[in-house]
Amino acid sequence: MLSALIIGLLTVLLYLFISARRKRQHLPPGPTPWPIIGNLHQIDKSAPYNTFTELGEKYGSVYTLYTGWKPTVVLYGYDTLKEALLGQADDFSGRAIVPVFERVARKKGLVFSNGPHWFHQRKFSLTTLRNFGMGKKSIEERVVEEAMVLVELFKARNGKPFNPGPELTAAVSNMICSIVFGDRFDTQDKTFQTLHTMINENLTFLGKRGFQLYNAFPEILKWLPGEHNKIFQNAKMLQTFLRGLIENHVLTRDANCPRDFVDSFLNKIDENPSSHFTMESLTMTTFNLFIAGTGTTSSTIRWAIKFMLEYPEIQSM
Repeated sequence: MLSALIIGLLTVLLYLFISARRKRQHLPPGPTPWPIIGNLHQIDKSAPYNTFTELGEKYGSVYTLYTGWKPTVVLYGYDTLKEALLGQADDFSGRAIVPVFERVARKKGLVFSNGPHWFHQRKFSLTTLRNFGMGKKSIEERVVEEAMVLVELFKARNGKPFNPGPELTAAVSNMICSIVFGDRFDTQDKTFQTLHTMINENLTFLGKRGFQLYNAFPEILKWLPGEHNKIFQNAKMLQTFLRGLIENHVLTRDANCPRDFVDSFLNKIDENPSSHFTMESLTMTTFNLFIAGTGTTSSTIRWAIKFMLEYPEIQSM
């Protein structure tokens, strides 16, 4: 019985290996994948970008990497990326359907959608955010306000070393909130701090092997315990919080005088009800703006501070 089971298992593995090899004939070169796990065992879980760099140096500017049994074509190098994103922008304008993001956003919103839905969300969001000051001088007063709050928080440390990350994240988040929701939050508010803790946990998860494993085997891991469940719980709690803010806007808005992004979106739902403008897509779009804008901008500012500390002579110029 045991020998028959082993033979059966080896047969399945051999079939998977041969099948994968046939598929690879039509793909760019790359490291040989193992059955089931692909090349996951080769990726440095603490610094995956190092693995991608090494493979790019070995296999060229376009190579194939398997995450589980799914092939991924990787573009390596500035010139290759420029040609793809600028020279062939239409072909590369879509986003891959990544299982983690699909479960979190259900293909709705601004960041994790494709096709007509993405086009309408992007067009509306860019126009509306600009109307409320994004990228314009009129937003300067809000930036100065948050900067002054940061200065006072930094002064309160009395010159002692500390990690400015949470304060910077809160400041950036408040800038986004003032445009999207029309108001800022007290940076010391416990709920506000908890939300940012969850955002940080989710963004950190994107760089871990658990993210790669879930995307490779979503139908299996969605039933199993693990860190990925915490990520989906965080996303659900964040979306519930945002829906509460949106529902408050529904009760207090004046359709003739939109105060912020949410009011404008609600007006769009009223005048153009469609699958692209719904309460769900509004929740997902604000979710995208809240997380993506907060994480990327605060990270950029932290790096800027780090470099200024390492090269103080630049500050004196």
